[in-house]
Amino acid sequence: MKSIVIGAAAIMATISVLPAQAQEAAGLSERQVELYAEMLAMGLACKEMSGIRIREEAMHEWLTEELASGPESDVDRVLELRDSKLTDMQARTAEVNAIPHGNRRDDAINEHYASSLQRCLRMSNHSLAGDFFTRL
Repeated sequence: MKSIVIGAAAIMATISVLPAQAQEAAGLSERQVELYAEMLAMGLACKEMSGIRIREEAMHEWLTEELASGPESDVDRVLELRDSKLTDMQARTAEVNAIPHGNRRDDAINEHYASSLQRCLRMSNHSLAGDFFTRL
């Protein structure tokens, strides 16, 4: 989480010093916002998964460069969606942990892990995100 906060701070610092005309450039598409937010959110989650390596620093540098050329609102959109994704993942984890011990809980844990792993693998197979998410 600390690295995401640092990455967000770096992105905001970079944007604050850009000339006004650069900030007025066309914004990100919804698809780009979704991808960048997913990359940031899964960058945290996938570090916990076996078999997935994240080039986090390189990803943050690349995202900073990408977002620096657009309006500041793009940064806000990406970070808000990333936060929403993280909140959803944390809520699902809390739901699973609240299930009483037993087969039902074991099934829920396995399902939750499989879903998270699938998202990590999707990032590793993506033409762009795959540069930062790699299978070991």
